[in-house]
Parts: sequence; structure tokens; C-alpha cells
Amino acid sequence: MAKRNPYAAREWLPHEKPMLPGSPSTPLHPMPKRLAFGLIGLLISLTGALSNALVTANLVNLQGTFGAWSNEIAWLPAVYVMGNISINL
Repeated sequence: MAKRNPYAAREWLPHEKPMLPGSPSTPLHPMPKRLAFGLIGLLISLTGALSNALVTANLVNLQGTFGAWSNEIAWLPAVYVMGNISINL
């Protein structure tokens, strides 16, 4: 079986072509693959929200652990989010 060149030009179906030049195409995926994409997206959004909620909900406990004042510990959620943003760059 001959290997297909992944860099060769592809013939798109009319509904798969990009809307504007340079925009991504919308290839037709089977339903199980679409469901897998949706479940993975849901899992990623839940874990991201829960990690931020854990920091925000435990500010009082963290304040006692670090021996910090309330105005000092209020910076922790902002620092946590900024750290996550810079990791994605």
C-alpha cells in the first residue's frame, strides 16, 4: 500500500472548503470522532475551572498557611491565572 503524502494538495469537497482564503478548512468527521472531540473539550474546560476554583475557595486556608495578610493573599488568584496564561505562550 502506497503511503499518502500529508503535504500534498488536497481536493476539498464544496462544504469542506475554507470560507475565506487562509482560514482553516472544515473537514467532515464521523460522529464518534465528533463526540470524542466534544468530550475532550468538556474535560479540559472542567479541569481548568476546577483548578482555579480550588485556589479561590481556599484563600483563607492558604492565608493561614503562608502567614499572609488578606491584601497579600488576594493577589494569589491573579498570579495563578497569569502563570497559566504564560505557560500557554
